Amino acid sequence: MVIALIESDNTCTTLLKDFIVHYFRNFMGELSIYSFPDSDSFFQTFSKNIYTFIFLSMDIPHTPNLVAAEYIRTVDQSVNLILTSHSTDYAIEGYTVQANYYLLKPFTYSNVETALSLCPTPTVTLRPFIEVVVNRISTLIFVDDIMYVDTIHNGIQIHTTSDTLKTYMSFKQFLKLVKEEACFLQCYRGIVVNMDYIHTLQNDSFLLYNEEVIPIRLPDRCFLRDTYRAYTLQKHLHVPQEVTIF
Repeated sequence: MVIALIESDNTCTTLLKDFIVHYFRNFMGELSIYSFPDSDSFFQTFSKNIYTFIFLSMDIPHTPNLVAAEYIRTVDQSVNLILTSHSTDYAIEGYTVQANYYLLKPFTYSNVETALSLCPTPTVTLRPFIEVVVNRISTLIFVDDIMYVDTIHNGIQIHTTSDTLKTYMSFKQFLKLVKEEACFLQCYRGIVVNMDYIHTLQNDSFLLYNEEVIPIRLPDRCFLRDTYRAYTLQKHLHVPQEVTIF
C-alpha cells in the first residue's frame, strides 16, 4: 500500500504519518508513505494506480490546492483522496472533486481513524513499481515498463518503453528491487532483460520487439533459452486471479 502526504507543515506531516502507521499496524502487506511539501513536487512522480490514499492539505500557501485536487481526481478516479485543512472553507468544494473525506486539523487519532475507515478498500491490483533517484529526484518506475537494464561506469541505465533513465544505483541494488519479479533474466554480465519484451532468441543475443539487440552469455545459451521458454509457457498457461488496471 502506497500513501502520499501533501503538506507544507512538517509537524502536521509527522503527526499524520504516525497516526496512519498506527492505524495500519496490523496490515500484513508493505506500507510506504511518501511526503511532499506541495503539489508541484508530488506531480513529478504522480500517475494512475500508484497510490492507495492521497492526503492533500488545502492550507499550503501560494498553491492552487483545489486545482491540484481536481487534477488528482481527473487522473485517478479510484484513489482515496482525503482533503485536510484548519478550516471548513473548502468542505463544499471537496464534493466537486469527489473527495472521500474532509479531515480537519489539528489531527487526532480518532478523526484520522474515521477518515481511513470510511474509505473503500481497494479492489484492484496496483502495478508494481520501483523507486530510484534520477537527477537527484526520487522517481517511480513501473516494473512492466522496463525493457532492460545495463551498467555504466558509475551506475545503471534503466531502459523503459518511453525513456532511458540513468541512476547511481548499483546493478546489485537493482536486482534486489526486482527479485520477486519473474520476468527479469540476467542474460549477460551487468545486463538484465525483461522477458516480456523479447521477440526472438538468436544465436548470441535476444532480439527485442523494438529491434534492439541484447547480448547473451554464450556458455549459458541453453540455460537462458530454456528459462525464457519456460517463462513464456508459464505466462501463457497462467489464469490471472485478479484484474490489474493499467
